[in-house]
Amino acid sequence: MSTIESIADDGIEHARYCREQASWLHAISVSISEALSDGKAALETRVERAKTLAGLANYLTYDLMTYSDQRAADMDRELAAAAQPVEKGDME
Repeated sequence: MSTIESIADDGIEHARYCREQASWLHAISVSISEALSDGKAALETRVERAKTLAGLANYLTYDLMTYSDQRAADMDRELAAAAQPVEKGDME
């Protein structure tokens, strides 16, 4: 596999990772909404559950942003290195 193909493969893998994380965040946001509007538990209990879920969403979002920034920087560096012309002495 060439360097460019490897970088493209990494990009596709990262897009799939982002999709999975977005799916989790969607489930959490729906659960927060349901915790606040539905249920037989006391309002205080539902609010506490919503806060806990919001904390989880915050953690996952921060993790996704940090990981995405790092992956983008890594792929940029790899692509820039692959675009550099190979010097004649490097081929020997």
